[in-house]
Amino acid sequence: MDKQEIGDVLSRSLHHSFQLEEKRNSLYQVFVPLYHDDGDMMDIYIRVEDDGTATICDCAKTLMRLSYTFDLHTSRQEKLLDTIVRTNGADIQNGNIFIRSTANLLFENIMQMSQIIAQIDAMRFSKRHNVKNLFYEDMSDYIETDLKRFHPQKNIQPIRSRDDLVVDYALDISDRPLYLFGILGNEKALSSVISILSFQQAQLPFTSIAVHADYKSLSQTTQKKIMNAADKQFFDLDSFQGTIESFLSRFVA
Repeated sequence: MDKQEIGDVLSRSLHHSFQLEEKRNSLYQVFVPLYHDDGDMMDIYIRVEDDGTATICDCAKTLMRLSYTFDLHTSRQEKLLDTIVRTNGADIQNGNIFIRSTANLLFENIMQMSQIIAQIDAMRFSKRHNVKNLFYEDMSDYIETDLKRFHPQKNIQPIRSRDDLVVDYALDISDRPLYLFGILGNEKALSSVISILSFQQAQLPFTSIAVHADYKSLSQTTQKKIMNAADKQFFDLDSFQGTIESFLSRFVA
């Protein structure tokens, strides 16, 4: 398959509403009216393989573009990306998304690639509109997967008569459970402070941990209250995931 053959195949489906530009030997960029929501044209390429078949790919441009506004730094987000790619019949390697193709499937696979790119684009809008859900889901995913050996219990009420005092997660550590509070915003921070102080007043044996979505976003008054109440704080989810194992090792004989 060469440039002429690729052009002939696409002409039958796209009616000449495309351009091919050779980027390097056997790699062609396809300029076709498929756009991101901001108006930029999608980056789609055709690589001709030695056996004459073709590979539709994006040369890792989709994830590079996504990285400007969205960080793929949690296992949940990585799983979502992998699901989008795999369920659309593609593969990914070193950031490059690709679909094996043949001459008679070029148009179909290009459309397939455009759907993958659009769905990956939508990940950043999902984050923008569902920050709260993503923070708690990412925190839960990490605790229930990476910390499962500590038998995490979700949404427990240490004082049975107080259903307003809820711990997001309790970890079974020695004879003093660890109470984890996921905190996004001042309201959740203040309710966590009330819970911690109530448990202390009831003389419950526990160690309290506050996991913040963004500590700096809290008001100064709230920062002081949670600092005085919690035994340990992680200022964001990354720091929690990066150092909680080391912290927990102090409690394990």
